[in-house]
Amino acid sequence: MVNSLVADVDATLASLILLGGSAEDRFGSRSPLVVGPSVTAAGYAILGLSGGDPSYWTGFLPGLVVVSLGMTFNVAPLTTTAFDAAPDDRSGTASGINNAAREAGLSPSRARIGRARTAW
Repeated sequence: MVNSLVADVDATLASLILLGGSAEDRFGSRSPLVVGPSVTAAGYAILGLSGGDPSYWTGFLPGLVVVSLGMTFNVAPLTTTAFDAAPDDRSGTASGINNAAREAGLSPSRARIGRARTAW
């Protein structure tokens, strides 16, 4: 059951990332880059306020879903903005810097979420 749940979640998140890309095509980069972090912050607030609930399904998952939804609106416009700012002959460098910065930002978040999850 857990494997099928993870597969469903992966398919859902992939669909949401496509939604974020289409939002950028429709509204430009600025709107998704305002909405995305706001939704992500709301998700972290939900995670912070649910500290007393020991259940994964009601204490951890709702906040994680909201954080994921907010992040889907950040991926495509942030990448497009980074690549558009770089000259064509430096696109490989821009890609490397973008990926390194993304991973450096995600690593502490992953560690904190893992720590919070094991604390329950």
